[in-house]
Amino acid sequence: MWQQILDLPVIVQGALGSALFWLAFEVSKRTFNFLIDIFGRLSKNTHKNLLAYDALFHARCMYEVGSIEYTATYVKSIFSALQKLLYALIYICLGLIASHWFGELALIAYVISVFNLFIALRAITSVWGTSLSKAEHSKEYSKLMKLIKEIPSKEKSGAD
Repeated sequence: MWQQILDLPVIVQGALGSALFWLAFEVSKRTFNFLIDIFGRLSKNTHKNLLAYDALFHARCMYEVGSIEYTATYVKSIFSALQKLLYALIYICLGLIASHWFGELALIAYVISVFNLFIALRAITSVWGTSLSKAEHSKEYSKLMKLIKEIPSKEKSGAD
């Protein structure tokens, strides 16, 4: 079978490679989003962040493209994604450092970095092709903001 693929024209091989890459990306994205949702139910902080990312998506959909509000919500989304990207890079560095001594620990660090990269991808969800109206996005935004406010934040101890 491998030889049959190699005998195909280069353009067809490229198309097959691209299709395989897209399939792997979609499967991993759906798997990690499922795992992120499960982890979000276990961790209040992660759950709050995921709700905030969804609220920012609906906020971007409420505003006209190019308006100050749209730009502000997009910038907030980008900074949220950059924060998760930095976490992923830190875990990759820790994994590379730990790989010399603890191979399994490096694998855990790499999985955590991929987890953070998919959260970053989720933070900057695009607004193209949404089927909801601006009023429906506004309702979703209000509902999500209410849910976010109901989640208790971490209490600071008096030792600070």
